[in-house]
Amino acid sequence: MSTTRAAQSAGVARVGVTQADLAQILGMSRSAVSLRYTGRVAWRIDELERVAWYLNFPVTDLLEKPKKVRRLRSL
Repeated sequence: MSTTRAAQSAGVARVGVTQADLAQILGMSRSAVSLRYTGRVAWRIDELERVAWYLNFPVTDLLEKPKKVRRLRSL
């Protein structure tokens, strides 16, 4: 599971929102939401923004956090 899906799923679970609830909020079928949960279809940023708005979370809570990057030494 990608970090985006994991964070989104965790956020939704914390407040007790179901996939059916999200489907209604997003104007799509529950199966379309399920495809996003499973990673078969990528979340669009506008969808994540709407979910974040509904959950009253910053959208950044639903996005993948950057991994720490090792700096290369200069030549």
